[in-house]
Amino acid sequence: MEKKQVELVEENRKLISDISVLSGSDRIEKIAEEKYRRMQAADLRQAINSPSGELTKWVLVEGKFDRDFYPIIFRDDVRVYMAGRVSEDDEKKRVNGGVRAVLDVVETILNDGYTKSIIGIIDRDYYDYRAYGDSVGVDTTGHVFMTDYRDLEMTLCTMSSAWDTISSLPEYNESLSTGWEEVIRYIGAIRVANRYYRVYESLEFSVGNLYNYTTHTIMLNWQDIVWAQVKKKGENALQKGMLEMLEAKFHLSDLHYSCYTRGHDAFKLLAIMLKSTKYKEEELVKKMIDNCTFADCKNLSLYKDISNWEAAHVEMLKRE
Repeated sequence: MEKKQVELVEENRKLISDISVLSGSDRIEKIAEEKYRRMQAADLRQAINSPSGELTKWVLVEGKFDRDFYPIIFRDDVRVYMAGRVSEDDEKKRVNGGVRAVLDVVETILNDGYTKSIIGIIDRDYYDYRAYGDSVGVDTTGHVFMTDYRDLEMTLCTMSSAWDTISSLPEYNESLSTGWEEVIRYIGAIRVANRYYRVYESLEFSVGNLYNYTTHTIMLNWQDIVWAQVKKKGENALQKGMLEMLEAKFHLSDLHYSCYTRGHDAFKLLAIMLKSTKYKEEELVKKMIDNCTFADCKNLSLYKDISNWEAAHVEMLKRE
Protein backbone atom coordinates (compact mmCIF):
# COMPACT_ATOMS: atom_id res chain seq x y z
CA MET A 1 0.00 0.00 0.00
CA GLU A 2 2.82 2.39 0.93
CA LYS A 3 4.58 1.73 -2.40
CA LYS A 4 1.35 2.42 -4.28
CA GLN A 5 0.87 5.67 -2.35
CA VAL A 6 4.38 6.82 -3.27
CA GLU A 7 3.67 6.03 -6.93
CA LEU A 8 0.44 8.05 -6.81
CA VAL A 9 2.22 11.03 -5.23
CA GLU A 10 4.90 10.92 -7.94
CA GLU A 11 2.28 10.69 -10.67
CA ASN A 12 0.50 13.69 -9.20
CA ARG A 13 3.71 15.73 -9.09
CA LYS A 14 4.47 14.87 -12.72
CA LEU A 15 0.95 15.85 -13.74
CA ILE A 16 1.28 19.24 -12.03
CA SER A 17 4.65 19.73 -13.71
CA ASP A 18 3.08 18.95 -17.09
CA ILE A 19 0.16 21.28 -16.42
CA SER A 20 2.44 24.15 -15.42
CA VAL A 21 3.91 24.39 -18.94
CA LEU A 22 0.51 24.58 -20.57
CA SER A 23 -1.29 27.86 -21.08
CA GLY A 24 -4.81 29.18 -21.05
CA SER A 25 -7.67 26.80 -21.74
CA ASP A 26 -5.26 23.88 -22.35
CA ARG A 27 -4.22 24.02 -18.70
CA ILE A 28 -7.82 24.04 -17.48
CA GLU A 29 -8.82 21.18 -19.74
CA LYS A 30 -5.83 19.06 -18.69
CA ILE A 31 -6.89 19.38 -15.07
CA ALA A 32 -10.51 18.72 -15.99
CA GLU A 33 -9.49 15.35 -17.43
CA GLU A 34 -8.43 14.29 -13.93
CA LYS A 35 -12.03 14.18 -12.74
CA TYR A 36 -11.45 12.59 -9.37
CA ARG A 37 -8.01 13.91 -8.54
CA ARG A 38 -7.98 15.89 -5.31
CA MET A 39 -7.05 19.52 -5.91
CA GLN A 40 -4.69 21.04 -3.38
CA ALA A 41 -4.19 24.79 -3.09
CA ALA A 42 -0.99 24.58 -5.16
CA ASP A 43 -2.84 22.73 -7.93
CA LEU A 44 -5.54 25.36 -8.01
CA ARG A 45 -3.02 28.19 -8.20
CA GLN A 46 -1.59 26.53 -11.31
CA ALA A 47 -5.04 26.33 -12.88
CA ILE A 48 -6.05 29.89 -11.98
CA ASN A 49 -2.79 31.44 -13.11
CA SER A 50 -3.86 31.85 -16.73
CA PRO A 51 -6.34 34.01 -18.67
CA SER A 52 -8.85 31.15 -18.82
CA GLY A 53 -8.33 30.37 -15.16
CA GLU A 54 -9.04 33.92 -14.10
CA LEU A 55 -12.41 33.76 -15.87
CA THR A 56 -13.34 30.42 -14.37
CA LYS A 57 -15.36 29.96 -11.18
CA TRP A 58 -14.35 27.24 -8.74
CA VAL A 59 -16.29 24.97 -6.39
CA LEU A 60 -14.42 22.73 -3.93
CA VAL A 61 -16.23 19.71 -2.46
CA GLU A 62 -15.45 16.79 -0.15
CA GLY A 63 -15.87 13.61 -2.20
CA LYS A 64 -16.79 11.75 -5.39
CA PHE A 65 -20.56 11.88 -4.94
CA ASP A 66 -20.34 15.66 -4.45
CA ARG A 67 -18.17 15.93 -7.56
CA ASP A 68 -20.81 14.07 -9.59
CA PHE A 69 -23.84 15.87 -8.17
CA TYR A 70 -23.05 19.58 -8.00
CA PRO A 71 -22.46 20.19 -11.72
CA ILE A 72 -26.25 19.80 -11.99
CA ILE A 73 -26.75 23.21 -10.42
CA PHE A 74 -23.74 25.16 -11.72
CA ARG A 75 -23.11 26.91 -15.02
CA ASP A 76 -20.70 25.66 -17.67
CA ASP A 77 -17.97 28.13 -16.64
CA VAL A 78 -17.87 26.63 -13.13
CA ARG A 79 -15.44 23.82 -12.30
CA VAL A 80 -16.28 21.42 -9.47
CA TYR A 81 -13.33 19.60 -7.88
CA MET A 82 -12.63 17.51 -4.83
CA ALA A 83 -10.40 19.37 -2.40
CA GLY A 84 -7.20 17.83 -1.04
CA ARG A 85 -4.69 18.62 1.65
CA VAL A 86 -1.70 16.94 3.30
CA SER A 87 -1.88 16.86 7.08
CA GLU A 88 1.21 18.32 8.76
CA ASP A 89 1.58 15.23 10.96
CA ASP A 90 1.26 12.74 8.10
CA GLU A 91 4.74 11.38 7.44
CA LYS A 92 3.57 9.58 4.28
CA LYS A 93 2.31 12.87 2.81
CA ARG A 94 -1.01 11.39 1.74
CA VAL A 95 -3.49 13.71 0.03
CA ASN A 96 -6.68 13.61 2.10
CA GLY A 97 -10.10 15.03 1.45
CA GLY A 98 -12.99 15.97 3.72
CA VAL A 99 -14.19 19.15 5.34
CA ARG A 100 -10.75 20.28 6.48
CA ALA A 101 -9.43 20.01 2.92
CA VAL A 102 -12.27 22.15 1.54
CA LEU A 103 -11.82 24.82 4.21
CA ASP A 104 -8.04 24.81 3.79
CA VAL A 105 -8.05 25.21 0.00
CA VAL A 106 -10.76 27.89 -0.08
CA GLU A 107 -9.14 29.88 2.72
CA THR A 108 -5.68 29.66 1.15
CA ILE A 109 -6.84 30.78 -2.28
CA LEU A 110 -8.84 33.68 -0.83
CA ASN A 111 -5.97 34.79 1.42
CA ASP A 112 -3.50 34.63 -1.47
CA GLY A 113 -5.78 36.85 -3.52
CA TYR A 114 -5.76 34.56 -6.55
CA THR A 115 -9.51 34.83 -7.08
CA LYS A 116 -12.72 35.65 -5.23
CA SER A 117 -14.71 33.41 -7.58
CA ILE A 118 -14.38 30.37 -5.35
CA ILE A 119 -16.68 28.62 -2.88
CA GLY A 120 -16.63 25.42 -0.89
CA ILE A 121 -19.49 23.06 -0.11
CA ILE A 122 -19.22 20.85 2.97
CA ASP A 123 -21.43 18.29 4.69
CA ARG A 124 -23.64 19.71 7.42
CA ASP A 125 -22.48 16.76 9.48
CA TYR A 126 -23.48 17.30 13.15
CA TYR A 127 -23.21 21.08 13.07
CA ASP A 128 -26.78 21.47 14.40
CA TYR A 129 -26.11 19.18 17.35
CA ARG A 130 -22.70 20.41 18.48
CA ALA A 131 -22.07 21.08 22.14
CA TYR A 132 -21.98 24.67 23.35
CA GLY A 133 -18.73 26.30 22.28
CA ASP A 134 -17.84 23.42 19.96
CA SER A 135 -16.53 25.11 16.83
CA VAL A 136 -16.46 23.32 13.47
CA GLY A 137 -14.16 25.98 12.03
CA VAL A 138 -16.50 27.00 9.20
CA ASP A 139 -15.09 29.81 7.09
CA THR A 140 -16.54 33.18 8.13
CA THR A 141 -15.94 34.96 4.83
CA GLY A 142 -19.20 33.62 3.39
CA HIS A 143 -17.49 31.46 0.76
CA VAL A 144 -18.37 28.10 2.35
CA PHE A 145 -21.82 26.51 2.30
CA MET A 146 -23.40 23.45 3.93
CA THR A 147 -25.63 20.69 2.61
CA ASP A 148 -29.29 20.89 3.65
CA TYR A 149 -29.05 17.63 5.57
CA ARG A 150 -26.35 15.55 7.26
CA ASP A 151 -24.50 14.91 3.98
CA LEU A 152 -25.19 14.83 0.25
CA GLU A 153 -26.40 11.21 0.28
CA MET A 154 -28.99 11.97 2.95
CA THR A 155 -30.01 15.17 1.18
CA LEU A 156 -30.78 13.05 -1.89
CA CYS A 157 -33.18 11.01 0.26
CA THR A 158 -35.34 14.11 0.67
CA MET A 159 -35.53 14.88 -3.05
CA SER A 160 -38.45 13.15 -4.77
CA SER A 161 -36.77 12.65 -8.15
CA ALA A 162 -33.79 10.99 -6.47
CA TRP A 163 -35.71 8.90 -3.92
CA ASP A 164 -38.14 7.66 -6.57
CA THR A 165 -35.14 5.83 -8.03
CA ILE A 166 -34.98 3.74 -4.86
CA SER A 167 -38.69 3.31 -4.17
CA SER A 168 -39.30 2.11 -7.74
CA LEU A 169 -36.85 -0.80 -7.43
CA PRO A 170 -38.70 -4.16 -7.52
CA GLU A 171 -37.00 -5.31 -4.30
CA TYR A 172 -38.14 -2.25 -2.36
CA ASN A 173 -41.23 -2.27 -0.14
CA GLU A 174 -42.65 -0.32 2.80
CA SER A 175 -41.78 -3.02 5.33
CA LEU A 176 -38.14 -2.88 4.24
CA SER A 177 -38.21 0.91 4.44
CA THR A 178 -39.63 0.91 7.98
CA GLY A 179 -36.99 -1.48 9.31
CA TRP A 180 -34.21 0.36 7.51
CA GLU A 181 -35.28 3.74 8.89
CA GLU A 182 -35.55 2.45 12.46
CA VAL A 183 -31.97 1.17 12.40
CA ILE A 184 -30.35 4.18 10.76
CA ARG A 185 -32.21 6.55 13.11
CA TYR A 186 -30.85 4.67 16.11
CA ILE A 187 -27.28 4.61 14.82
CA GLY A 188 -27.60 8.26 13.84
CA ALA A 189 -28.71 9.19 17.37
CA ILE A 190 -25.68 7.37 18.80
CA ARG A 191 -23.43 9.35 16.46
CA VAL A 192 -25.05 12.61 17.58
CA ALA A 193 -24.59 11.62 21.25
CA ASN A 194 -20.96 10.75 20.60
CA ARG A 195 -20.37 14.16 19.01
CA TYR A 196 -22.37 16.15 21.54
CA TYR A 197 -20.80 14.53 24.62
CA ARG A 198 -17.36 14.31 22.96
CA VAL A 199 -16.77 10.68 23.85
CA TYR A 200 -14.87 9.00 20.98
CA GLU A 201 -13.00 10.72 18.19
CA SER A 202 -14.86 8.53 15.68
CA LEU A 203 -17.30 5.63 15.54
CA GLU A 204 -17.71 2.96 12.87
CA PHE A 205 -20.55 0.46 12.63
CA SER A 206 -20.63 -2.86 10.75
CA VAL A 207 -24.25 -2.62 9.64
CA GLY A 208 -23.99 -5.93 7.80
CA ASN A 209 -23.88 -7.66 11.20
CA LEU A 210 -27.35 -6.34 11.98
CA TYR A 211 -28.96 -8.30 9.14
CA ASN A 212 -30.09 -11.94 9.06
CA TYR A 213 -29.14 -13.17 5.60
CA THR A 214 -31.23 -16.34 6.02
CA THR A 215 -34.56 -14.76 6.92
CA HIS A 216 -33.75 -11.50 5.08
CA THR A 217 -34.77 -9.42 8.07
CA ILE A 218 -33.09 -7.20 10.64
CA MET A 219 -31.74 -9.21 13.59
CA LEU A 220 -34.15 -9.27 16.56
CA ASN A 221 -31.31 -8.23 18.88
CA TRP A 222 -29.86 -5.62 16.53
CA GLN A 223 -29.69 -2.91 19.20
CA ASP A 224 -27.55 -5.17 21.42
CA ILE A 225 -25.25 -5.79 18.46
CA VAL A 226 -24.94 -2.05 17.87
CA TRP A 227 -23.92 -1.39 21.48
CA ALA A 228 -21.50 -4.31 21.41
CA GLN A 229 -19.79 -2.57 18.48
CA VAL A 230 -19.67 0.68 20.45
CA LYS A 231 -18.05 -1.04 23.42
CA LYS A 232 -15.26 -2.34 21.18
CA LYS A 233 -13.97 1.23 21.22
CA GLY A 234 -13.25 0.76 24.93
CA GLU A 235 -15.08 1.14 28.19
CA ASN A 236 -15.81 4.81 27.81
CA ALA A 237 -18.65 7.12 28.78
CA LEU A 238 -21.05 6.61 25.85
CA GLN A 239 -24.20 5.11 27.39
CA LYS A 240 -27.78 4.37 26.33
CA GLY A 241 -29.10 6.95 28.79
CA MET A 242 -27.43 9.69 26.75
CA LEU A 243 -29.87 9.01 23.91
CA GLU A 244 -32.82 9.88 26.16
CA MET A 245 -31.18 13.15 27.25
CA LEU A 246 -30.37 13.94 23.64
CA GLU A 247 -33.97 13.27 22.58
CA ALA A 248 -35.23 15.67 25.22
CA LYS A 249 -32.88 18.38 23.94
CA PHE A 250 -33.07 17.97 20.14
CA HIS A 251 -36.28 15.90 19.59
CA LEU A 252 -34.54 13.80 16.99
CA SER A 253 -37.55 11.49 16.60
CA ASP A 254 -39.57 14.43 15.24
CA LEU A 255 -36.97 15.25 12.57
CA HIS A 256 -36.54 13.70 9.16
CA TYR A 257 -33.99 10.91 9.50
CA SER A 258 -31.75 12.63 6.94
CA CYS A 259 -31.02 15.39 9.45
CA TYR A 260 -28.72 13.22 11.54
CA THR A 261 -28.08 9.84 9.89
CA ARG A 262 -24.86 9.25 7.96
CA GLY A 263 -25.10 8.41 4.29
CA HIS A 264 -22.53 5.63 4.44
CA ASP A 265 -24.45 3.83 7.21
CA ALA A 266 -27.79 4.28 5.47
CA PHE A 267 -26.82 3.15 1.98
CA LYS A 268 -24.59 0.32 3.12
CA LEU A 269 -27.54 -1.16 5.02
CA LEU A 270 -30.02 -0.38 2.24
CA ALA A 271 -27.89 -2.20 -0.33
CA ILE A 272 -27.78 -5.25 1.96
CA MET A 273 -31.53 -5.21 2.58
CA LEU A 274 -32.30 -5.05 -1.14
CA LYS A 275 -30.76 -8.55 -1.32
CA SER A 276 -29.07 -8.10 -4.69
CA THR A 277 -25.43 -7.87 -5.72
CA LYS A 278 -26.38 -5.42 -8.46
CA TYR A 279 -27.27 -2.77 -5.86
CA LYS A 280 -24.02 -1.82 -4.16
CA GLU A 281 -23.84 1.28 -2.00
CA GLU A 282 -22.10 3.41 -4.63
CA GLU A 283 -24.41 2.26 -7.41
CA LEU A 284 -27.49 3.24 -5.41
CA VAL A 285 -26.20 6.76 -4.78
CA LYS A 286 -25.08 7.13 -8.39
CA LYS A 287 -28.55 6.09 -9.64
CA MET A 288 -30.10 8.76 -7.42
CA ILE A 289 -27.74 11.44 -8.69
CA ASP A 290 -28.35 10.44 -12.33
CA ASN A 291 -32.11 10.78 -11.86
CA CYS A 292 -32.08 13.96 -9.80
CA THR A 293 -33.85 16.85 -11.55
CA PHE A 294 -32.75 20.47 -11.67
CA ALA A 295 -36.21 21.47 -10.41
CA ASP A 296 -35.62 19.50 -7.21
CA CYS A 297 -32.17 21.03 -6.82
CA LYS A 298 -33.57 24.56 -7.02
CA ASN A 299 -35.70 23.84 -3.95
CA LEU A 300 -32.65 23.15 -1.78
CA SER A 301 -31.70 25.74 0.83
CA LEU A 302 -28.14 25.36 -0.44
CA TYR A 303 -29.19 26.60 -3.88
CA LYS A 304 -30.93 29.60 -2.31
CA ASP A 305 -27.96 30.36 -0.06
CA ILE A 306 -25.57 30.42 -3.01
CA SER A 307 -28.06 32.48 -5.01
CA ASN A 308 -28.11 35.11 -2.25
CA TRP A 309 -24.29 35.06 -2.14
CA GLU A 310 -24.13 35.72 -5.90
CA ALA A 311 -25.67 39.18 -5.49
CA ALA A 312 -22.44 40.50 -3.94
CA HIS A 313 -20.01 38.24 -5.80
CA VAL A 314 -20.26 36.39 -9.14
CA GLU A 315 -22.94 34.31 -10.84
CA MET A 316 -22.38 30.57 -10.66
CA LEU A 317 -25.78 28.89 -10.66
CA LYS A 318 -27.87 27.70 -13.53
CA ARG A 319 -31.29 29.35 -13.60
CA GLU A 320 -33.26 26.99 -15.83
